[in-house]
Amino acid sequence: MKTIAVILPNLVMEYSYDFLRGISSFAKDKDVKFIIAQTKIPHSTICIFDYQYWTSMEFLRSDEIDAIIVATGIYCGTPELEYDNFINAVKKFSSKPVVSISIELELEGDNFHSVLIDCKKSFRQTVEHLKNVHNCKKIGFLSANSTNSREAFERFDAFKEALADNGLEFDPELVWDGGFTDFNAEKVFGEKIKSRKDVTFDAIVSANDMMAIGCMRVLEKIGIRVPGELKIIGFDDSPVATLSKPKLSTVNQQIMNQGYEAAEMAWDLVCDVSVPKVHYTQLSAKYRQTCGCVSMTNQLCEYKDFRGVTCGEVDRNSTNLFKFVNDLDYKNNLITIMDMLRGANTLRQLFYNLKFIIREIDFSSISLNFYREPIFLDSTDDITLPKEMEMYMFSDRDNDKDYFRPGIFFNPREKLFATNEFSDNPGVYVFQPIFCGESNYGFMICRVTGTEFANYNVYLKIISTAVSQAFEYTERINETEQLENENAKLMQETKLDELTGIRNRRGFYEAGQQTLDIMQEKSSAGIVFFMDVDNLKTINDTYGHDMGDRALRLQAKVLKEIFGASDVIGRIGGDEFGVVALGLLKEQVEEVKQKIEEADKKAAEKEGLPFTLSISVGAADLEASTVLKKLLTVADKEMYIEKRKKHGKQ
Repeated sequence: MKTIAVILPNLVMEYSYDFLRGISSFAKDKDVKFIIAQTKIPHSTICIFDYQYWTSMEFLRSDEIDAIIVATGIYCGTPELEYDNFINAVKKFSSKPVVSISIELELEGDNFHSVLIDCKKSFRQTVEHLKNVHNCKKIGFLSANSTNSREAFERFDAFKEALADNGLEFDPELVWDGGFTDFNAEKVFGEKIKSRKDVTFDAIVSANDMMAIGCMRVLEKIGIRVPGELKIIGFDDSPVATLSKPKLSTVNQQIMNQGYEAAEMAWDLVCDVSVPKVHYTQLSAKYRQTCGCVSMTNQLCEYKDFRGVTCGEVDRNSTNLFKFVNDLDYKNNLITIMDMLRGANTLRQLFYNLKFIIREIDFSSISLNFYREPIFLDSTDDITLPKEMEMYMFSDRDNDKDYFRPGIFFNPREKLFATNEFSDNPGVYVFQPIFCGESNYGFMICRVTGTEFANYNVYLKIISTAVSQAFEYTERINETEQLENENAKLMQETKLDELTGIRNRRGFYEAGQQTLDIMQEKSSAGIVFFMDVDNLKTINDTYGHDMGDRALRLQAKVLKEIFGASDVIGRIGGDEFGVVALGLLKEQVEEVKQKIEEADKKAAEKEGLPFTLSISVGAADLEASTVLKKLLTVADKEMYIEKRKKHGKQ
């Protein structure tokens, strides 16, 4: 059975809803699996841990994936994602057929195909309609070139070409950049068009519907009647088009058809059927009231197509009852999920509840897969997949099968479905990384039976968080049991460093992390220090190891004098010390360094040491991470910068 991946940055948007409905419609009677993955944006911290979703891209490079569908238009319309970075990510799939949506990828090779909209034809028909049907000669344009979106540039160029094809002049003074939003369009358009005398044009074409709505608000304020005095046509046919007054004339992108045709193209490619490099989805003009094709007194849900034929359409207002009922189901499902997960402290308890949860929502099966150990990722990291993962639990309501730790291990670079029982079921699946904060635990795959993907996104995030917490709780239980079974000698092992009398490495990490947890829970300030005694090897070689030990003891004494009783101080290596200092601010770090330097000099003189005692210091504040090891790594890098400076002076 073939497997096709679908990647897009966000499930919670109207485009995704219609696009994925098209893919689901194609998948209904086909022997194929579609895996839908929400990737967000690489290294994004718009929502603090959203970068974790990008790990999906690495998993979907698995040998089990036969083709990729990429929602390129949405990615390239995202200001936070640079086009070159996106292209480099897509290049990693170049060994497999790739179907790009809305924008043709600038990549060489026979594996790259596209499903595009015929933008030029659509704008040519729009301008032709305004000119020939409504006698408009001077037409302005609401652009979005400021977003640097390729779709924005494409629509702008198509509009200019449409004017030329219809023998009309392009006037750059009649271009207003609304950045694809109604508020920006209202602001920019309103700054130029302040009164009736500023309206020197017959019509406006907009690169999307939202900007047209913003423009209409300005026209209403200055008393310009639409469509009586000015015609407006948008682009997209978003819900706001039929809800506006007057109803907005626009162009429907046939997004659901794009999804269906993309799935069909990918299916043909994996079945070795010859397909063109580029397929164009035909758009549909819907001329309503703002261009004057439908009377302002007409209360019916009607529009005219580009041929002038009157057509009926679904009244979006009439779907409110359906939406209300769907919202009730969604809210009830949320309550059910949270109630069932509330008492699931361990992974086994969660497993028992999981099979009941998927019966309440549109999931027919779910598989949870873990790494041997969680992977720590911050926003700057890229994940490297391990060669082995464990299928930890699996539930299939259709076949009434449930497994908890069945002993199945697999290489995610080779496959994502750990068992044939799971992989032999065609249909639509949703891929979700399992993470909480900076810790990434693995992934889950769910087979869905409906098309409410925005709802599934919320369900999966709730389940992912619950799984992460259950994993940590289970690990703590296992660690406790392991500690209880250790022999008496290990149990009684001291946490103090024999030489200096302060905490040893183990004691420091334990007490330091506990202190960090308390500080962060109370939103307290604090600094983590990593220190390295200067020239200890030279001291040992010149004066002997006894003198080196004396230097370490003296350094520990100085640190205890400088820092408070509530601070955590430890010797974490031969010549290395660590400190977790409560309440300390970044601005105070240099002052602390100075105090240590002065105290070291005085202590060495008082003890009559034949050398100067000194220590290199690095610091990290709590903004860097929530994990002590990570903070020490940051401080360690800073410490080495200081040490190199000292060596440079010698």
